[in-house]
Amino acid sequence: MEAKYRPKVSIILGDSQSENRQVLRNALSHEGYRMVRDFGRVSMIREALEKTLPDLLICDVRMADGDTCDLVDEVRHNMVGMNPFLPVIFFTWEADSDIVRKAVNSGADDLLAAPISPAKLFSRIESLVGARKPFVVTSDYIGPDRRKDRGDGEESKIPHFEVPNTLRAKATGVTIDVTKLQGAIDNAVYKMNEEKMVRHSYQISFLVGIIAPAYLEKKVGPEIEAHIARLSDVANDIGARLAGSSFEHVAELCTSLIRVGSAIRDDPQNADPKDIALLKPLSDSILASFNPDKDSALMAGEITEMVRKFAGRASAEALRQANTG
Repeated sequence: MEAKYRPKVSIILGDSQSENRQVLRNALSHEGYRMVRDFGRVSMIREALEKTLPDLLICDVRMADGDTCDLVDEVRHNMVGMNPFLPVIFFTWEADSDIVRKAVNSGADDLLAAPISPAKLFSRIESLVGARKPFVVTSDYIGPDRRKDRGDGEESKIPHFEVPNTLRAKATGVTIDVTKLQGAIDNAVYKMNEEKMVRHSYQISFLVGIIAPAYLEKKVGPEIEAHIARLSDVANDIGARLAGSSFEHVAELCTSLIRVGSAIRDDPQNADPKDIALLKPLSDSILASFNPDKDSALMAGEITEMVRKFAGRASAEALRQANTG
C-alpha cells in the first residue's frame, strides 16, 4: 500500500482500554492512516457500522459490554451494517482454544495475539490488500476460507467467492463509486445467499440421517434433541432466505419441513411417528430441489459418508472420555 493512499482508508478500532486504543491510534497515525475512529464498547462499534462504510475493523475479541465475535458473525450474515464483506482483524489477550475457535468461526479475516506488534499489524493489513482469502459459505459459516487442505469430500466442492474489498480499492488509489459498490455488494450477497441455501439442503439431509435412525432405535437423548433444534433452525433460516431467490419454487417443501421440525422440537420425546416418517422424503426432496444438476445417488452417497464420519468422530470422542474418566 503506497503511503499516499493511506489517509483515505477508513478504520474502526475497538478496545475497552483507552490506553491500548491510544497506542494503536498512534501507530496507525505514524504510518499515515488518518481516518481512524476508536471505540471502547461493542454497542458503539455496532452503531458506527450501521451509519458508515469503513474499510477495516480492528478490534479486541472481548470488550467490556459484549463479544465482538457475535457482532462480526452478524456482519457476515448481513444482519448488521452495510457491507458484510468488511475486512476484520481481531486481537485477543486470552488466546485459549475456545476464544480462538469462536473468533475463527465468526468470519474474521485474521487473529493476532495481544499486545500487538505494529509491524505484524501492518503486515496483516498489507495481506488483506494484496492477498485476501476468498470467501466460502457453509450452513453455519460465511467468511474467508481458512483451510489449507480442502480435502476430496463434499467440502472440497464448496465454491469460493471473490468479494468486494474497499480496503484494497482505496489502498491502490481506486476512487469508490458508492452506487457501483452497493451493486457489487448486492450481487455478492445474492450469490452467497443462494449458496447458503444449497449448504443448508445438505445440512438438513445430514441431520435427518442422524435423527431418523435414533427414533427407530428409540435412542433420543440430549444430543439428538440438539440435532432436532438445529434442524428446526436451519429449516426456518432457509425459509426466510427464499424470497427473491431462484429457489422460490421450493417454498412449499420448506414450509412442510418447518412445520414438521417445529412439531418434533416442541416435544421430541413424544414426536408423532408420522412426522418422523416425513423427515426422510422431505429432506430428499429439498436436497434434490436445491441441487437440480447433481445426481441423486451421488448426493445420497455424500450424505451417507458425512453421517458415517460424524458417527466415527462421536465414537472416538466417547472412547477418549471413557479412557480419561
